[in-house]
Amino acid sequence: MKRTLLYSPSGEIRFFASANSQNGFRNDFPLCFGDNSGISVLYILKGGPGTGKSHFLRTVGRYAQADGYETVYYLCSSDPSSLDGVIITGQGKRMGFLDGTTPHAWEPELPGAREEIINLGAFWDGEKLRKRQQEIRQLDHAKNACYEEAYHYLHACGDIGVAVENQCAPFIRNERLLSLAKRLLKEEKPGKGYQETPAYLACVGMAGCGYLDTYEILSKAVGGEIIYMDECYGLAYELTSSLRAVSKQKGLSCLVSYHPIYTRRINGLYYPDSGLCIIVGNGEPPARPHRYLSLNRYFETDFRTVRFKIRHSLKLSEGLLECACQSLAKAGEYHFELEKIYAEAMDFKAKNDYETAFCKQMFMKA
Repeated sequence: MKRTLLYSPSGEIRFFASANSQNGFRNDFPLCFGDNSGISVLYILKGGPGTGKSHFLRTVGRYAQADGYETVYYLCSSDPSSLDGVIITGQGKRMGFLDGTTPHAWEPELPGAREEIINLGAFWDGEKLRKRQQEIRQLDHAKNACYEEAYHYLHACGDIGVAVENQCAPFIRNERLLSLAKRLLKEEKPGKGYQETPAYLACVGMAGCGYLDTYEILSKAVGGEIIYMDECYGLAYELTSSLRAVSKQKGLSCLVSYHPIYTRRINGLYYPDSGLCIIVGNGEPPARPHRYLSLNRYFETDFRTVRFKIRHSLKLSEGLLECACQSLAKAGEYHFELEKIYAEAMDFKAKNDYETAFCKQMFMKA
């Protein structure tokens, strides 16, 4: 299934922190925004669909960037046109803002001391929403049913992925693959200890499969090397697993992206100290001067005896993925209907005035 590049406006740094996966909804917001993230103050946005949570996050990011803060945006994995979170770093501060509603609901553990709640429900007309309670309930139920259907298809994709891995395993030249991983990281200077930062590049959502070019943007900004490789029947993920192992041995810090469906597979690594970026690509040849790795020679020659069965399995997987995306697209239709209902009950002028006043108080420049 074709993947769509989600273009980054003006080199914006964007990742995902969740995924629609083979095991259902994967929520890694605790890794990105939790106690070990370095965030000292976390603002949790509450409110229904269509109440302007994403707009609030976008406005916060815009003001923060204007005030010189480093800003990282976290996109919604089901609808990448929406934001789920922002992390702002600078001037001795590290703050987080996130959508704390389902499916990545977040309740404060240290209210006031670490977390603050921003309640956008203060700007809706509850009476209008109560009059449409049954309609809201029906739409929410229909949306959840579509997600459940999608997760059945994605789970089946995962089962096929395991079968393909098991078929390929006996034919992989593991020692040669590990040697390749060591060569690729040979120029990386040993660090003080392995540190893995989750920063995911791909999604399966309402508009199909999408991916971000954020690692390439970061690498180009510092003149780093960019290396691409195709999946090659899953062999690329064996290599990225070996790269992670070597990174641990050398005590390197890196950003790591995991596959949205097959959550154990790494589809990208970025090493901030050198700018080295290693990406599992989408089948398109990279633009020069970036390197392209061909991994076919890391299979034993008799791999061809199972290649037909694997190709057939992968075609089945692609069909299941297409079905999953259709179910997610239908879920999106119900979700957008819910957004319309809530939007009609909102006083957006009052909400936007509060949003602007909040940002002006927090950041020096407009």
